[in-house]
Amino acid sequence: MVPDRYIRNSPIFYVDRVQTPVFIAQGTLDFVPIEQGEEFFNDLRRLSKRAELVRYVGEGSCDRGVRECRGLVAPHQRVVR
Repeated sequence: MVPDRYIRNSPIFYVDRVQTPVFIAQGTLDFVPIEQGEEFFNDLRRLSKRAELVRYVGEGSCDRGVRECRGLVAPHQRVVR
């Protein structure tokens, strides 16, 4: 059944199990609605999990190439250390 598969595979239903810091970088024009990233981030913070969300306004998925995407993420690496 599709709803069961969705629940089994959706990280939002397992947010309480997150044990590592999470960094979410998402563009407002990404194919995944920005609200999903915001919801996951807010739930993590509500549970006192280490998380950071960076929104790239007017950007989609990182389609600029791996090197430039790493450059966007690099300043935020303190979250995962």
